[in-house]
Amino acid sequence: MGNVYGFTAGQSGATFATIVIAAILGGFTNLLQERLYAKNVAKRGSEARLYLCMVGGLLFPSGIMIFAFSQGRGHWMGPCIGLVCVSSVLLPHSSATSPASVLTSGIFPAFLRHLSHVLGGFLVSCG
Repeated sequence: MGNVYGFTAGQSGATFATIVIAAILGGFTNLLQERLYAKNVAKRGSEARLYLCMVGGLLFPSGIMIFAFSQGRGHWMGPCIGLVCVSSVLLPHSSATSPASVLTSGIFPAFLRHLSHVLGGFLVSCG
């Protein structure tokens, strides 16, 4: 595979800032969604939450396509823009403190050694 864009280690690490940008955008979008919900819940009911879901329904597949078709071709910002589109839709709907997340993070180390052995030992070093 190699170094596609000619980045140093620091430059390729800086591209993870797209996730931070997406989280900030997602947070503001969530605030907008809550305002729209409070304004329209009386006449629309629970369907008042669907306004930004419709936008996300277009933004998510668009971001995946941008990421997929710009990966390794053209400018390095293409995949970053695709990741921002995808992550800004997903991040507001995930919670790091949800019970499923806490349970998964607690159980994962228990089967990590076996998973590494099954996959041929290349996943992690369990020394």
